[in-house]
Amino acid sequence: MTGLTKYAEGGEIYDVTIDGVSYRVHRFDSVGQFTFSVKQNLPADYALIAGGGGGGTQIDVNSVSASAGGAGDYVVADGVDLPAGDYTIIVGDGGPGSDDRDSPGDNGEDTEAFGKTAIGGGGGGSEDMPGEDGGSGGGAGRLSSTAGQPVGDGQGHPGGAPGPSSEDGDDIGAGGGGAGGPGDAASSEGGTGVGGDGVQDTRFGPDAGDDGWFCSGGSGGAFDNPQAPLAAPPGGGGAGANAGDDVAAEDGKLGTGGGGGGGAATGRDNDKPGAGGKGGSGAVYVRYLLDTITGNATTAAGDPVEYVSIYRYSDGETLGFAHPDENGDWEALAPAVEYGVLYAADGYAPVTHGPYQPSTD
Repeated sequence: MTGLTKYAEGGEIYDVTIDGVSYRVHRFDSVGQFTFSVKQNLPADYALIAGGGGGGTQIDVNSVSASAGGAGDYVVADGVDLPAGDYTIIVGDGGPGSDDRDSPGDNGEDTEAFGKTAIGGGGGGSEDMPGEDGGSGGGAGRLSSTAGQPVGDGQGHPGGAPGPSSEDGDDIGAGGGGAGGPGDAASSEGGTGVGGDGVQDTRFGPDAGDDGWFCSGGSGGAFDNPQAPLAAPPGGGGAGANAGDDVAAEDGKLGTGGGGGGGAATGRDNDKPGAGGKGGSGAVYVRYLLDTITGNATTAAGDPVEYVSIYRYSDGETLGFAHPDENGDWEALAPAVEYGVLYAADGYAPVTHGPYQPSTD
């Protein structure tokens, strides 16, 4: 089957079939500014994923855990009518993890598109630093009373509550908030320190984000705990450190908006991994309906034509090509737009048909 590529341009383009319905997806999952060009009025669904917050740290102290970064905001829209034109896409990066116990992890960067903004995730708290507010809030530092809170119009949740460290250093810091739920409290407060749940969104295919999940909070770090490092839930959040086993905090996964894992104390000799993990970068996904169009094209001699050109009927711009089989049968994926077809064969004048309107049922 031949796919058509010129109805809209920009990003990585691929096709998915969900419940028997075909869609074209444009994925922007590199950090920076890009252009999404729409050639004709386009009914579309989209998702904006902001960068995740960086995890906190406890460098230069002993037997202490740190809290994790919150996930970036997750903003979705369905059935939006995008008129023809160029749209600016800005994909935010994840916030760096802290390497200073007097500073929280940095917030993630915002992602912007189509007049909407997804807010970057809040940084995780360090020592007496509160968790930062963001798309989802960062977990609270151990001596702070404040977890980061969600801001923005997406699906954010607060970070986990703090707790004092135990003398043997086996506690786990608070988890960062996720788009699907709050971060869990520090283990010394009866929690687990696991990051908040992400959200599953299969509209853009099974390989989008973290196997179809986005924006989970990072998990808290530990100085020395047999249960650490704690993996974050699906959605790209990073696992927390376990400094006693020389395990560093994980970064959030690229393109997911997951929060960075919480760091931990480096020990009295400062020879253990302690910095918080970097938040996962953001992304933008756009999808629109495709339809399977079919036909049969043969010459007067009964031979298949050389090729079929599918073009947008309003302005004649070529959208793509199909090549008939030995019987002249052909099929192609087309966007839901009025189109025409042109049959071409050696020794014959081109023949055009149309306009046609693919079904959107």
